[in-house]
Amino acid sequence: KTGEEELLNKGTQDFKYSYKSQKLGADITLQHLYNISRSIKTRWTSGLGLSYAFIQEDDKKLVIGISALKEKETPISGEVKIQNRMSANLYFSIKLNKNIELLGANNYQPNIEEAVDFRLKTMLALRINLSPHFLLSINNTFNYDSFPAEGIPETDYQLINSISYTF
Repeated sequence: KTGEEELLNKGTQDFKYSYKSQKLGADITLQHLYNISRSIKTRWTSGLGLSYAFIQEDDKKLVIGISALKEKETPISGEVKIQNRMSANLYFSIKLNKNIELLGANNYQPNIEEAVDFRLKTMLALRINLSPHFLLSINNTFNYDSFPAEGIPETDYQLINSISYTF
C-alpha cells in the first residue's frame, strides 16, 4: 500500500533466452512491466544483445553484457512513448559456502537519443539453503530513473524476503 488509500499494483513478466558458446552468449529479452507507483500502466520491452562470462565456475560467476532495447510505454496519464535504449549489465554470484550464496546485478539503460535520460537498477540478494527443500532469499533492489513521470520520485527501493519450497 502507499499511504492508506491506494493498493499498489506492480509486476514484471520476463522472458530471457541466452544461447551460450563457451563464455560468449547471444541474448534475447522480452519484458512486460506495469507499476502504478511509478505511473506506468504498461511497458513492453524487447532486446537483443551479447554477454561474456569472465568467470564461470561452480562457486563464482561474473558476466557482463550489452543489449539494444526497444520500448513502448503507456503511462497512466499522458501519451504513449516509444524509445530506443542500450543496456549495460553486470551480474555476479559467489557461493560463500555450500548453503549461502550472494548474488548481484546492475543494469544501466541510457536512452540512445538522449543520454541524460537513463535508468539504473541495482539488485543484491542473499540466498540461504535452509534444507534440501527450503530456501530463504533476502533481496534488496534500488531503482533510479532520471526522468520519471511528473510527481514521481527519481528513486525507489524494494526489500523482498521470501521462502521457497522445492519438491
